[in-house]
Amino acid sequence: MKKLIVTAIGFTALLFSAQAQETRKQNNQSGQRHEKHHMAKELNLTEAQKEQLKTNRESMRAQLADLEKNDQLTVKEYRSKKAEIQKDQKAKMDNILTEEQKQKFAATKMGRHGKDGKHRSFNPDHLKASLNLSDDQVTRLKQNREQKKAALQSIREDKQLTPEQKKEKMNAVKSQSKTFYKETLTPDQYEKMESMKKDRVKKSRK
Repeated sequence: MKKLIVTAIGFTALLFSAQAQETRKQNNQSGQRHEKHHMAKELNLTEAQKEQLKTNRESMRAQLADLEKNDQLTVKEYRSKKAEIQKDQKAKMDNILTEEQKQKFAATKMGRHGKDGKHRSFNPDHLKASLNLSDDQVTRLKQNREQKKAALQSIREDKQLTPEQKKEKMNAVKSQSKTFYKETLTPDQYEKMESMKKDRVKKSRK
């Protein structure tokens, strides 16, 4: 009887885990669709440009997928080839967009990110004023940020993992980071940070 109960609990946990992963996947896909729609609207893209950019994205994804499967490359070779693919994708995008559209795209990107290319909302220094963080909190958040960045980079470069395994491990790292934020921030600070994130998403969808 006990074995049946344990088995049932394990199966339920596995089912919820699978459902949670599917929900995250759907949310990510939804966010990407909204971002693409926002960019198309912001840049006033023609239908021809939309199709060209779509083909460009799909080509890059296929190349990156093939690169991930190549376990014969060293880390240095992997990074070099990935940089080449991204550089080629950017060059093709520049050829598709007009000068005015490229300027608007750069301005929109700068609005979402800081000058260093990182989201302002998650930069501890920017959060300090918005959430009234203590110096100790800022230090701990910076350490967590660097640890998370290193962990995700390590997973990406692990050639022994399948794409699904990488996704699972990355989700685990992100989940741990979210728990860390909850433990480090006060309830009010955490609630305000989540509200800021939601506001940013709403603005990106306009």
